[in-house]
Amino acid sequence: MAKYFEIKINGKKYKVQEGRTILEVAKENALEIPTLCYHPDLKPNASCRLCLVEVKTGEKYEVVTSCNTKIADQMEIKLDTPRVKKIRKLNLEMLLSDHIKKCDGCNWHDNCELKALAHKFGLKASRFPERRRKFKIDAKTPSILWDSSKCVECGNCLSTCEEITGLDNIASKYRGSSIIFGPKDGKSFANTNCVFCGQCILRCPSGSLQEKSEVERVERLLDHKKKGQVLVAQFAPSARYSIGELFGKQAGKNFDKKLITALRNLGFDFVFDVNFGADITTVEEAQELIERLETKRNLPMFTSCCPA
Repeated sequence: MAKYFEIKINGKKYKVQEGRTILEVAKENALEIPTLCYHPDLKPNASCRLCLVEVKTGEKYEVVTSCNTKIADQMEIKLDTPRVKKIRKLNLEMLLSDHIKKCDGCNWHDNCELKALAHKFGLKASRFPERRRKFKIDAKTPSILWDSSKCVECGNCLSTCEEITGLDNIASKYRGSSIIFGPKDGKSFANTNCVFCGQCILRCPSGSLQEKSEVERVERLLDHKKKGQVLVAQFAPSARYSIGELFGKQAGKNFDKKLITALRNLGFDFVFDVNFGADITTVEEAQELIERLETKRNLPMFTSCCPA
């Protein structure tokens, strides 16, 4: 049977289950605590130091990280004291000094956790010098861009590669203020056993790891189209429903006609979706599965939804 504790947060009583962290309890009760390195899929490592709160210990309050501090019976917690706000802001400034400002060319320009936190704390820049200006960029792989000048040392990529994928292609290098997370050989993911699953990208809060964009390459093809050259665009069926959200439109609404018109206006000669290819793939794979089951050979069967 689950055990419950009674705690106080900002003077209000809450009944919470044993084993929860302060941050988990706060999120469950719609109480805001800023975070950067925290991700629900990973073990908390408290590296960003932004989730600070005050907890009463004896007659005094001490500052602790809420992401890895478990609640205790009769615990008293204060979330946004002047002391906590001051330390959070200082810690964020130091994180910003780790992260070189190259927002315009970043895939995360309009959806950046670090940028959103800086805006919330009223920080346009850090008073500390950018320490990573000369750090390298790895664009050798077909799908992952690693920009070490944006790394904020949270370690989420390393934890993801170890704990979730089990591939162990990411490591930390150096110590202290010079620490850097990246490919195990320190040079490129192209030299590792990386399968480009993208899980590290999903959990990187600073854009240090990004999907490799082909936008500039496509723009060059459109801008310098040769005589007689035919350019064809294909899009997945899901794109017709998801693209509208990027422009603030209703989620789940079909924008296939607008998408086709936009692509034609950009300069593509033909525009197709991959529905037909997907249908053919489904039929062919179903037939192959039947044959394998009947002959009891080459089992199990692994498939992909990709019609390529």
